[in-house]
Amino acid sequence: DSTTTTAYQAVSEIKHRFSDPNLKELENTELIKATNRYLQPIEARPDFEKEIHYSAADIGTVTHLILQRHDFTQTPSLDQLTAEISGLVADQIIDQRLAEQVNLPNITNFLLSDFGQSITAHATTLEREVSFSTLVPATELFDNFADQSSKILIHGTIDGYFKSEKGIILFDYKTDHIDQKNEVEGLKQLVSKYQGQLRLYEMALNEFSDQKVVAKYIHTWSSLRPSV
Repeated sequence: DSTTTTAYQAVSEIKHRFSDPNLKELENTELIKATNRYLQPIEARPDFEKEIHYSAADIGTVTHLILQRHDFTQTPSLDQLTAEISGLVADQIIDQRLAEQVNLPNITNFLLSDFGQSITAHATTLEREVSFSTLVPATELFDNFADQSSKILIHGTIDGYFKSEKGIILFDYKTDHIDQKNEVEGLKQLVSKYQGQLRLYEMALNEFSDQKVVAKYIHTWSSLRPSV
């Protein structure tokens, strides 16, 4: 209730309140290849850059950073990505040793995928790392909240979205591992885990944008194929 719940909540702290195992409610949510959330300021150098050995999560995070800096107005190619990463290394944003661990062909394939090409086609309306705050009725987040009229201030950062002719396309990166032997079930669990988070992002975008969200995507590099 209001005696135990702060009035200021991060999306990551309350996303489970919107989770729902009924995947039919997410008919406009798709999964394709991806990476994890980069929660530090985009200009800051991550702490993991000081390490010599990098984990899969570290590589996923820097992959996300590369995509955040990628020029979607250009035709994607391996040479272009190599040049962009060299620039990030030269600017001391990422470490050379970490850059060498990134799977460039994988990123190129993503950029050349149908979804990657959709982003490119709408590059002029693309927004990335969008921070937001919005008020949500407490009763939508917590059961048996004492003050039925209270609202909770929610804050978070949206990985990206772009505006299409039909509306807003929202996307989010994750580094969650998907077992290739049980890929279909793993993708379903990923949707169930993060659908609440994307619903909150959708609510925020619908509130401050002149268009409504018509589709939501979760991107995970662990999966080799898209799943609805």
